[in-house]
Amino acid sequence: MQSTDKLFQVLLVDTLSGSNYYAVELVQALAPLVRLTVFTTTNSAILEKDGIRLVLGFPEYGGARAHFFKLLTQIRGTMTLMRELWRHRKGTVHVQFFRNAAFELPVYTVFRLLGGRIVFTAHNVVPHELRWWTRALYAFWYRLVDRVHVMSTYSAHELASSMDVPTDRIHVVPHGNYASFRRRFSVDLGAQARANLQISGTSVMILFFGLVREYKGVDLLLHAFANIERTLDVCLVVAGGASPVIQRQIENLIGHFAIHGRVRFLPRYLPDDELSAFLD
Repeated sequence: MQSTDKLFQVLLVDTLSGSNYYAVELVQALAPLVRLTVFTTTNSAILEKDGIRLVLGFPEYGGARAHFFKLLTQIRGTMTLMRELWRHRKGTVHVQFFRNAAFELPVYTVFRLLGGRIVFTAHNVVPHELRWWTRALYAFWYRLVDRVHVMSTYSAHELASSMDVPTDRIHVVPHGNYASFRRRFSVDLGAQARANLQISGTSVMILFFGLVREYKGVDLLLHAFANIERTLDVCLVVAGGASPVIQRQIENLIGHFAIHGRVRFLPRYLPDDELSAFLD
C-alpha cells in the first residue's frame, strides 16, 4: 500500500534514537501502517525511506556546549516541534521521550486542546532520578494523554496504582528483540570480542550494557554474581559510560568481592558493531 493511501497520520517524537535502537524497530513496524513523520535528533539511526518523513529537530545529546547554546537549541527544537504538532493537529502524536519536559509539556497541552491525540510510551512510570517537581509534572501528563504504552505488566500496575491512570488507557506491548539491529552486522564478531577480553569461547557470558547509573543496580548485580559458584565457567561484562565516581565505586566493589578474574568492566560507550559482537 502506498503512503498516500494510509488512513492514519502519526508524528513519532523520539529524541534518543541516536543511541537507542528501539526507535528504529518501532519505525520499521509503524511505517507500513500509517503516514509517519519522525521528529528526532541529528544523529538518529532512523533512515528517511519507505514513506517516512524525518525531521531532525534537536542536536544529539552531550558535547561541551555552553548553557546559553543548549538553551538556544532547546528553544529552536521546541519551535520546530510546535510546527510539526500544528501539521498533525488532526492526527496522533506518539511521544517516546521528552527532551525538556518544562518546555514541551505546554506545547503538548495546546495540541491536545486543539483536538490532537497523544500516545505516550512510559519506559519508566516516572524518571528514576527525580527532582522535586517531577512527580507532579508526570501526574498532569498522564491525565493529558489518551493512551499509555508500557512494556510490562509490572509497569502497568505501577502506573495504575501510583498515578491513578485508568486501566483501559494502559496497553502492555513488550519490548522488541532488536532482530534488525543484529541483521546489520552479518559477520560473526562474537569470537573476536571474546578473544579481545580474554573470555573463553566456552564460558557463559553475562552482559550488562548501557549508561551506568546508580539507580540501575550494578552494585546488586556484582553482589549476586559474586555468589555464583566459582567453579562454574561464567564471566560478567559490564559495559557503558560511567561517571568517575561510579567508575571508582564499581572497581572498588569488584575488588571487595574478589571477582577481578571473572568480571570485565568497560566504562565507555560501545559502538554498534562492538555491541553487536557481544550479543552474538
